[in-house]
This record gives sequence, structure tokens and C-alpha cells, in this order.
Amino acid sequence: MLKLDVDKIKKEMAKRDLTVIDMSKRLGVTSAWIYDIFTRRPITQADMFAEDLDLDPKDLIVNE
Repeated sequence: MLKLDVDKIKKEMAKRDLTVIDMSKRLGVTSAWIYDIFTRRPITQADMFAEDLDLDPKDLIVNE
């Protein structure tokens, strides 16, 4: 099953010294939404994170 690679997103956030609160402000969503996405890991959100972190969305999807 394809899922959002939350570990990679967290590593990229850490490289940039971004917290979940910082990320939520950058994306215009609540921190609760970020935590929900990190738990459910839907690939439909890969584009949003990839664009903000300047990554290829394909790099944020893993097959588990």
C-alpha cells in the first residue's frame, strides 16, 4: 500500500529547523491537521508538503 513518507517529511523539517506549528503556518492549516496527516499518511497530501519543502512529491511516497 502506498503511503506518505512521514519520516522523510520530519527529517526535512528538522533540517530546516521547522516544528509542526511552523509547518502548519506555512501550509495554512492547523497543527492538528498536520498530526492527523502524519497518522493517516494519505499520499494525496504529498504535493502540498513537497511544494513547501522543495521536494519531488514522488520522493514522499513509500510502498508499505
